[in-house]
Amino acid sequence: MTLYQLVPVDGTKFEALLNAPAASQIKQVVALLADEPHANEWFEEEPPVWGENPAEWVRARFSADDWYADLREPEMLAWQHAMRGILVTRAMRPKARFTRLPVDGIPELLFRLAIEAREQAGEDASFLRMTPYRLNKLPAKVTKQAPHLRIFWPDHALVTPAAAKSMAEVFAQYDSLVDGLKPRNADLKHEFGQAGVEVQRDAVHLVTFLKELVRSDAYWYAPVDN
Repeated sequence: MTLYQLVPVDGTKFEALLNAPAASQIKQVVALLADEPHANEWFEEEPPVWGENPAEWVRARFSADDWYADLREPEMLAWQHAMRGILVTRAMRPKARFTRLPVDGIPELLFRLAIEAREQAGEDASFLRMTPYRLNKLPAKVTKQAPHLRIFWPDHALVTPAAAKSMAEVFAQYDSLVDGLKPRNADLKHEFGQAGVEVQRDAVHLVTFLKELVRSDAYWYAPVDN
């Protein structure tokens, strides 16, 4: 089962990383860009876009509206790896203490069921979609490739404090939201029948985490654990 890991990121520190990254952070990201083995195999034949001055490129990339659209797949992979490497560090954690929850992560199925329920009710569900930060749309050069030829697959999501507040309000009512739900998609219907009760319990833990994010004005960085 696909899980979203629960990694809180301090809002002030995250904004500072984007707008005024420290030299040490730039250096860390540059090192991480060179640390993704699959991308590095490709870079041996085709040098990456950041070339011989990666620090300058990283600084400019932080302010880009889309972090991925103009990159080739190995570069996307390396950048995603670098962002994961820096955002999961203890230095990016909020000062506030978060409850240690008895789960390894939150099932992706929980979100798909909530989205299905809200869409069937004619309500907005866009804020429940777990999406990578500043990845507006994968370019056709990636999506048109056969799956076995692709090397880049988004493996994380980032939730803002505002979105966390809206999510908490929805998942606090999760039991009633999915009560009597009949998913229209056959696969989702099967998953609901097999694991619906199990993920329903995870909604309680998710709400606890989301409320603590809101109180701390923190982001949720959610690496995917398959």
